[in-house]
Amino acid sequence: MSTRTRLVFILSGILTTFDETLWAPLFHMEGIEKEYLISTWEETPLHEGIRRLPYTFLEYEKESDIRPLIQQKAAQFLIKPEETKVENTLFMWHKWGRLASHLDRYSEDTLVIRVRFDIDFSQESMASLLKEVRAFQDQTAYDLSIPSGGNHRGGLPDILALGKVKAMKTYLQLGSDCAAYYQDEHFFHPEWMLRYHLVNQHHYRIHRFPFRLFIRGVVYNKDSFDCVTDTQKACVSKKFKRRQVPHVPLNFLNGDLSLRRRWRRWLKGWWSAAPY
Repeated sequence: MSTRTRLVFILSGILTTFDETLWAPLFHMEGIEKEYLISTWEETPLHEGIRRLPYTFLEYEKESDIRPLIQQKAAQFLIKPEETKVENTLFMWHKWGRLASHLDRYSEDTLVIRVRFDIDFSQESMASLLKEVRAFQDQTAYDLSIPSGGNHRGGLPDILALGKVKAMKTYLQLGSDCAAYYQDEHFFHPEWMLRYHLVNQHHYRIHRFPFRLFIRGVVYNKDSFDCVTDTQKACVSKKFKRRQVPHVPLNFLNGDLSLRRRWRRWLKGWWSAAPY
């Protein structure tokens, strides 16, 4: 890979945990020039590791300064699944938006990776991500890479994403468009809205690559969906196909086979299930 290859890390959100030893293989890739754009909340002792990174931009915000605006905005999103925490989602998107404007300083070919602080990298997942980073640099067949699985409510996982500057700026600006999407679809859910934003509205091509997402010791993408490269097509599971219907109960998605059987008739017309 060319020594002039540049990789920009977008790190944002609440710093609950940060283990430099887990991130070391990604942070020390040879032949890649790395920069870090970081936006987080009030400073804590955990930020010591962050400050050692060669960051281009680092900001701290007081959550109390932003909360009134977030609460006012959250009041309009009434139709949502029970598990969705609207204010937490809006705080996350606020941070995305803060960092999107800083991508203007980079050339269009610059590779950008948006990732949460609290991902636990295993050896297997790190190898998969490094392979995807190297492959994506010369990739023109798709616009964004997102780990497979974690397609809650028919959406896309928002834990990690990889793409070039233009696509990643669009990705990070979801918060500014979410109110319009809610008016169109009358539904609020972060993963579902991310797919609606990237695929339905901006027609980006998404590549899904194998990557086990561990968040603070919990597997985020337990499902085993094999998604085609073009996400405008159906998302296909090894066991069944499903259409993009946001109102499927969460306990069905994560339940055991017996629960799936109980709901099978109720979902007829929305889901087409193969024999178990």
